[in-house]
Amino acid sequence: MKLRLGFGLIGLIFLIGCNGNVQNYESSQKEPQIGDWVVLQISNDPQGFHPTNTNDATSQELQKYVYQTLLYQNLKDFQLYPMLAKSLPEVSNDGLSITFELRNDAFWDNGQPITGNDVEFTFKVIKNPKVKCQKTRVYFEFLENIKVDAQNPYKITFIANQRYFRSVYDISQIPIIPKYFYDPNGFLDKYSLKDLTLYESKLSKDTSAVIPKEVINFAQEFNSVKYGREPQYVVGSGPYKLGTWETNQKIELVRKENWWGDKVLQKTEALEAYPQKIIFKIIKDPTAVVASIKNQEIDAASGIVSKNFIQLKQDPEVTGHYYTYNPASSVYSFIGINNQPKIYNRNLALADRNVRLALAYLTNVDLIIDKVAQGMAQRIVGPILKSNGNIYNDTLKFIPFDPDFAANLLKENGWKDSNNNGILDKTVDGKLVELSFEFLLDETNEERKNIVTMFKENAKSVGIEIKMVNMEFKKIIEQLSLHQFDLFYGAWTTPPALQDLKQLWHSESINGGTNFIAYSNKEVDKLIDQIRSELDDNKRIDLYKKFQAILYKDVPCIFLTQPLDRIVIHKRFRNAEALSTRPGFQPIRFWTPKELIKYN
Repeated sequence: MKLRLGFGLIGLIFLIGCNGNVQNYESSQKEPQIGDWVVLQISNDPQGFHPTNTNDATSQELQKYVYQTLLYQNLKDFQLYPMLAKSLPEVSNDGLSITFELRNDAFWDNGQPITGNDVEFTFKVIKNPKVKCQKTRVYFEFLENIKVDAQNPYKITFIANQRYFRSVYDISQIPIIPKYFYDPNGFLDKYSLKDLTLYESKLSKDTSAVIPKEVINFAQEFNSVKYGREPQYVVGSGPYKLGTWETNQKIELVRKENWWGDKVLQKTEALEAYPQKIIFKIIKDPTAVVASIKNQEIDAASGIVSKNFIQLKQDPEVTGHYYTYNPASSVYSFIGINNQPKIYNRNLALADRNVRLALAYLTNVDLIIDKVAQGMAQRIVGPILKSNGNIYNDTLKFIPFDPDFAANLLKENGWKDSNNNGILDKTVDGKLVELSFEFLLDETNEERKNIVTMFKENAKSVGIEIKMVNMEFKKIIEQLSLHQFDLFYGAWTTPPALQDLKQLWHSESINGGTNFIAYSNKEVDKLIDQIRSELDDNKRIDLYKKFQAILYKDVPCIFLTQPLDRIVIHKRFRNAEALSTRPGFQPIRFWTPKELIKYN
């Protein structure tokens, strides 16, 4: 006992100097161990842990610790590796049959094995037309049926009705959920995935179509908020369970004591889970984020406000304790424009491509990068980035900041200040329409507020009024889903590979998808459909480039930047690597040498 106490005291003196600066975070320990907590910062409450009915990026990030998928995507090489599946699937030559075999040592928390019946059930849930997961369901239009091998319950075959270039990826990335827990009454037992697809098709053509009572009853229960919020109703095969959730304060994920992955002898990265707890502190105020880092109250954060990040990097009290990283992110930012204002009773001027183009010429992206992003961003021309590789169309040029060109373009197209109130106007469909737009804005985001303020002043200089409408983030999402906006500031995360453009850019995704800007172009729809069915990489590259060229010409929104991420990670962790994909690191892989453990 005396020996242990003495060692702890020596360790304390070695690590901490008189002024509180950490002198050394080195350790001779090489083998990872379970222990310590990881405290992370996020800016908003997620929608929740519902395994199918949530789509915001924060929810999807947190769910990865609770649920597991058939395959695991390595975030460094972006290749797929086995997780719940024993190996990569067998795919038929025509791409219409995909067969997985599950590992037989994976179990649910109640001890039951994870079988093909659970996988089949998971996809039945997605195909149930009454389950509120349309944004997920759209990705599986190609999926016709599923068959569990009668002789081997761990073997399951997905049957497609069309070729789809992301079929293996999309199937393998869906969180698998336990049938015994989510459908104890067996409501979906007598319905095949093919049956549920048929009901979905009927409802899409006739909203009064008759759907079996069991299908409806299951969905009504499954859609309940409790399955995304209450710990006892959030059940997955992952290493963590939902502990507590204090709204707008913190979310705690607690490592399971009897997780099946701990019994596997040959560990892979897909089964690494070292922290005893992963705690997400919800801190909206950028100044409070800085204070939490300086006080070592959070262990890692990304997306730090640029000017604050620069200050943190220059502070020896911070750099003594934290690594700082600045990788290119997989995010792009833009100003979203309502492309169908007549349908959604918004400002009709936005339907005019020349007005949208003028707004683009009034956006000083270079100044945004210099003054707001502090140089930590790069310009983009569209939703496909240079970092996306050979699908990027490098023939497209940045739209320059040119208020004079914008003013002349509007004048040439009949916009003038007819009533001398300082705002340009024009008669559209027999009605006097002014260039006065509402701009939805998250009031807690200082950087975005600065960008919109700059945009507002530039627009004012040529006779366009921008009215900033501050809202909570959740309310903004609601308004976007209803297309009730003129302009908004947005940011999307791009997948590291195999981009499916349908959710954001296809006209079928205007209602029920995430095509919030209501962009519709028949030629673009056709290109997206072709991309989705084309298995030849070179042909698909050409289609991607044609898509970008049309989008560039249509100006459906104003593309701004690809930010460089701003990341800090505490030095006591091993595996503290910075990544280009959200959230910029993998806290589930963080481990702490014994003598450096802070919590637990």
